Amino acid sequence: MGTYTDDQVRNSIQGAKVEGVATVAAATGTVLATTSVVNVSYTATGACTVTIPTAEIAKAGRKLIIADTGDNAGTNNITVATEGSETIGGAATGSISADSGTLNLISDGSNLFIL
Repeated sequence: MGTYTDDQVRNSIQGAKVEGVATVAAATGTVLATTSVVNVSYTATGACTVTIPTAEIAKAGRKLIIADTGDNAGTNNITVATEGSETIGGAATGSISADSGTLNLISDGSNLFIL
């Protein structure tokens, strides 16, 4: 297996072009307008919170994938939060609590739903 640049990883996941891959390597992170995939590597160190801004939830049809790439969310959970009163699957927050788990979300323009 070789070493890949960030651009190569961003542009090729199983042959498909993926835009907006970001890595959270700290206890907190915020989804940017250009982010579609959030790889959370911090779970190897501790629990983490990823915040989704209201402006991003307001985009109906907006999809996000949040993944535990630290492979330790079973011990160090990932909390997914919103800036305001928006919900995630009907709850105030979402979470990833399984090692290597993912959370796939879509917005209806007001709230997020789990796919």
